[in-house]
Amino acid sequence: MSSVRHCIVTEEYSGVNRSGGIGACSNGLAGLLIRQGLTVDVLITDLSCSSQNAINAKKTSVLPNFIFLSDVFRQDRAVDAPVDAISKAFCVYRFLKDKEYEVLHFNEWMGSGFFCAMARRQGLLKSRIVTHLHGSSEWVRRHNLYFPEIEDYEREGIENSQIENSDIIISPSNYLLEYYRNSGLSLPTARKINWVLPQWVCGSDVLPGTPFSTRAVSPQTISELIFFGRHERRKGFDLFVDAVARMPKSYQPDLTFIGRFDRVGQEFSGSYVFRKLPGYAGRIRFYDHLDQEQALSRILHSRAALCVMPSLIENSPCVIGECLTIGAPFLTTDVGGVSELIASECQAHCMTLPTPQALAEALYRCWTDGLPSIRSSFIPKTIAQDWREWLGSLDSGPVPSPAEEPMHPLVSICMAHYERPATLRHALEALMSQTYDNIEIIIVDDGSERPDAHAYLDSLESRTHRFPIKVVRSKNKYLGAARNLAASHAKGEYVLFHDDDNFAEPTEVETFVAAAQRSGCDILTSQYWVFRAGEERLPQTRKKMKFFPIGIGGVFSFFRNRFGDANALIRRSAFEALGGFTELHGVGWEDWELFLRAFLRGVKMGIVPEPLFNYRLSASGMLATGNVLRNHERLFALVDEEKPRLNADLLRYAQRRSVGQQVLDQLWSDLERSPASDIHQQLIPLDPASVEARRKLSDLAFTIGRVADAIEIGVMDYNQREKMLALASGLARPSAQKVREKIFVTPSREASTPAVALRGWAYVNGGKPIIPRSFVVDEEAFETIAYVRSKRPDVIEHHNLSVDEPLGFTLFGIQKARGWRGFGPRRERRRRIPTTTNFKVALLDNHSDITAHIDEIEWCCEVTVRTPEHSSVASRVSVDSARPTHVLLKGGDGSYAFGERLSPTIVCFDIRWPSDTLTFILPRDEKSDIIFETLE
Repeated sequence: MSSVRHCIVTEEYSGVNRSGGIGACSNGLAGLLIRQGLTVDVLITDLSCSSQNAINAKKTSVLPNFIFLSDVFRQDRAVDAPVDAISKAFCVYRFLKDKEYEVLHFNEWMGSGFFCAMARRQGLLKSRIVTHLHGSSEWVRRHNLYFPEIEDYEREGIENSQIENSDIIISPSNYLLEYYRNSGLSLPTARKINWVLPQWVCGSDVLPGTPFSTRAVSPQTISELIFFGRHERRKGFDLFVDAVARMPKSYQPDLTFIGRFDRVGQEFSGSYVFRKLPGYAGRIRFYDHLDQEQALSRILHSRAALCVMPSLIENSPCVIGECLTIGAPFLTTDVGGVSELIASECQAHCMTLPTPQALAEALYRCWTDGLPSIRSSFIPKTIAQDWREWLGSLDSGPVPSPAEEPMHPLVSICMAHYERPATLRHALEALMSQTYDNIEIIIVDDGSERPDAHAYLDSLESRTHRFPIKVVRSKNKYLGAARNLAASHAKGEYVLFHDDDNFAEPTEVETFVAAAQRSGCDILTSQYWVFRAGEERLPQTRKKMKFFPIGIGGVFSFFRNRFGDANALIRRSAFEALGGFTELHGVGWEDWELFLRAFLRGVKMGIVPEPLFNYRLSASGMLATGNVLRNHERLFALVDEEKPRLNADLLRYAQRRSVGQQVLDQLWSDLERSPASDIHQQLIPLDPASVEARRKLSDLAFTIGRVADAIEIGVMDYNQREKMLALASGLARPSAQKVREKIFVTPSREASTPAVALRGWAYVNGGKPIIPRSFVVDEEAFETIAYVRSKRPDVIEHHNLSVDEPLGFTLFGIQKARGWRGFGPRRERRRRIPTTTNFKVALLDNHSDITAHIDEIEWCCEVTVRTPEHSSVASRVSVDSARPTHVLLKGGDGSYAFGERLSPTIVCFDIRWPSDTLTFILPRDEKSDIIFETLE
């Protein structure tokens, strides 16, 4: 056994990357384990981190051994780089499965332990799985009112499954355990309630044997309020700002925000503060870049400050623990697990209701009356000792087996066959090499007509095989009926559906049966290798896994099949109770439908995280050639039949675009009435963590007259430093007069040069995206001048492509002079392509295997307008159009560019070249307002 016994798997780790409470607790846990004499590895799953981050980490006597997933996956040739939480979790499992760790520590957030916990239940992993609860992605999403995407639901699904399949869960509060119970999770019986911070466990010889306490605050001494936390709704960011706005004008202390910028609704959080607090007398400062140590240092140096943590919901907030640790006075809200940290007799002094009015009154009361010392409800030394005793009991003795050794029930392998005797032969050869002995094989010939198919089936019946083979002949009724017919002849406790063009790994049946019996699952899918025709004999070192099913269902299951392939082990009684597959001729997705029905009826499902079979990708297969509409109707009919209870997350997903647009429209209207509205609007689309957002926020503060705040915000950006120093010295005016001039344009085909926008998709060479240099619409030739690529998963799925490329496009072309022909017999060819419009479209390209489709054609025009007289200061041009995505500007170099989207109808451009005229691409026959802005 290796001396390494514990591994902590975490996305965040204090000192290595930017982190919050999870990073602090991971750091503290590592320190505690090391001080117990254990060797500890820490696997960092943040793909932006590498070994350089460990080199830069603070060197201490308790530094663990760091491993980075960004380095690990490059050594695993079987999988590509992870792109989401599911593929990251699978890479984590691939790395850990052969390591001799006794205990694996995960956080539930991101679900990085999903496959490990599933494997542990199935007896494929010996390490104990401990999940530390901090609050799942679903918990965060719902309380932040985020708009969900399918990927959010998938991540939340694997997080919940990881919790349920863990050996032990550690919760920092009773509140969070109750939250998960009320959410319907089946929690492990082994639970521990405790709370860990590095400051409490990294120095047991100095840990106090009495509760922590904060220093008392005298009346009328608080001159600074520190909002301590990320700028999120659940953290009470907007609640705090609204409360400050309600306080009397006679008391306006400095405001300091320590935490990362974010969005409130769709508004940049810094912009929100300045908009909501116009004319605020105190200073307003933002510290979004501080790590934990720097943040606490900043608080300690503010002896006249009150920390405010006005969360709307909380687990067991680290910021309160940190304030108690350093003795900083604080005010918080009575939500979630907060009260579990504070002595009952102190709660009335430092806790308030989570409403703006109640918080405003509490803040003012702290100013007028002061605040007594606040004590913790726990004793640090006792908690540390409790952890040591628990770790001692955890590490003693051998790792227990998840369950008794499985029995060896009969497994009926059900195969549907149609006109593919060669692939069937290969599939049967692999099955005859199984390491499991108790197998029967039923083959249903679904109406084959070829003589060689009949001859091969006859030969199977006339020979003796290692496992009994039964051939059942049927009229062609398609996959669902053929599989049902095979299952009706099955005698086994389990049925294993197996396509005749796939082939099994030698341990497939043995692994499936052991996993099913140890986990108690009625349905198990698995990972699988992917190959194309001719690659059947690929060596192991060249095999690849391209898709990562998860075997479980959720809201995402109505929109995407993440259960896995039909090659699944199903308890026969469960299959019969579900009614088998529905039998629709020529319609696919019968496996997705069966799995979805099983999920809706509460059947226990799971995934074996090992590749148990080899899946053939085929351009002529059912997935590539099936009727997409009828496939979807199969699922719709299932929902009609099952009538599942409506889940609010279905509505959240369905309404996300509409609600998001309404929020944006309302915000846009509010900003129009605010000072410096243009800068507020420009901040909306920017990444809150970007340098550009900070620069714009500095410009905003400067424009509204908050020069000192602007300088403090801007000096962190080197490009702004000279400007800020000049402003501070009075060398530049604090405000420039803005001159605006508006013109109206309604371009028509007769009065301007025709242009066109095509929306569609195209690829060559089996999945390589392509953008044509020119094209023809109804015999008029156009030259491509600009384009935007987009993902088209529907095209990839329909054409069975094994790529993840942006095959979609919206491309813009301008008409060439009449008579122009940019193609010839020896150069580019005119290739007619299908379109859903009434126009005939041809792409001009020299590729011989181009596959393409045009979904939509929209007419535009090239228009040239005269500009107002320019000053020496750079100008901006905004265009208000019903179709802002179809507005482009011709630059000084002759190229066309898209503008910066400011609202549902407005895009803007910075003009950085002198010109008496400007040339635009605009939607045809629609009015567009062009607004010129210059500074004088």
